Amino acid sequence: MESMLYVYGCDRQGHRKPCRVARVNMGDVVIKDQWEIYSPDGNWDKDLTRGKVVFNGNGIMSVAFNPFLDRLVAVYSQPMSTAVMFRTAEHPEGPWSRPVEAFKAMASSSTHG
Repeated sequence: MESMLYVYGCDRQGHRKPCRVARVNMGDVVIKDQWEIYSPDGNWDKDLTRGKVVFNGNGIMSVAFNPFLDRLVAVYSQPMSTAVMFRTAEHPEGPWSRPVEAFKAMASSSTHG
């Protein structure tokens, strides 16, 4: 069985960044019609326009498996804030936990963030 690659994409909708998750077999990454997205009906769908929002995160985000927690962990900065947030889930599509503030990052010394 091939390993799966999961990719999260988060749109910009004002100050919210709804995230969706897609997957593909590692050997098929460059073949567009092999990708699937998690859909509102709870299934994986080849129609990539049917993505279900799995949580609100941010465009700059990391999702990785944490063996200590035995869960996936998503880490991201809260949009328009210095708060660094995390969420956990057993599966890439969730359900994801509520966001928890891990710490506050230092404020930027420039006006560009």
